[in-house]
Amino acid sequence: MNFDLHPAADAARTSAGACASAVVAPAAADIDAAGHVPDVVRAALSAALPASVAADGVAWVVAIEELAVVSAAAALVAAGSALGVPGAAAPAAQWPGLRGADVDALRPVLAGEARGELAITAVLLGLARAAVEQSRAALRAARVAGTPREAAESSLADAATLVDGARLLLWDAAAGGTRDAATGQRSLARLQALAAGAYALTAAAQATAVDAARPGTPLDRLTRDWSSAARVLGEAEAAERVVAAAVLPA
Repeated sequence: MNFDLHPAADAARTSAGACASAVVAPAAADIDAAGHVPDVVRAALSAALPASVAADGVAWVVAIEELAVVSAAAALVAAGSALGVPGAAAPAAQWPGLRGADVDALRPVLAGEARGELAITAVLLGLARAAVEQSRAALRAARVAGTPREAAESSLADAATLVDGARLLLWDAAAGGTRDAATGQRSLARLQALAAGAYALTAAAQATAVDAARPGTPLDRLTRDWSSAARVLGEAEAAERVVAAAVLPA
């Protein structure tokens, strides 16, 4: 699905997408293996996601999503840098996923204000989108091989729909800015991103079949990143409480 973006947001998405494909993607496997984002990648991330972008909610989330599709760790590093979190001088703690992102330093910042909450959801959405793209690639290959898998294709369609719906909610929340009234919108967007990502990963495992369980595959890294992002940054229970309060205030 295509969405209309205002010029600043479109420019931010283009810049982040170019950085993701040209700089982050070639280094993604090494970042995951070493648990460290090289300085040259950090510099490119800072250029692609400058602090000025954080002032425009929609530009902020579309840029982070583009980076997270390739590397959730790189997207978190970029978001932290734009919000003034200094990069780790040494490799970050080895979480099951998100290797290369200084999660301990980022957690209080990303969870402490509106732009941080939007960044968390954008990372979750980028991971969900990456799962959809992996499903699509696997199922196209199966069709070419003459072995289409209709059940997996149906799951892919459902996953893609959920991801697009979560994106609409995220954009709506991002357009609301940092107002307190937008808190419920941000939490609702995060809940939907969590649900969409969980479903998209299941669909990707179904689409890639035996490759899904093989260590070292892109889906293996994506699954580990998702597990850590959802557990460490997703905070589903807290988001549920905020949404419940917004729907049925005291």
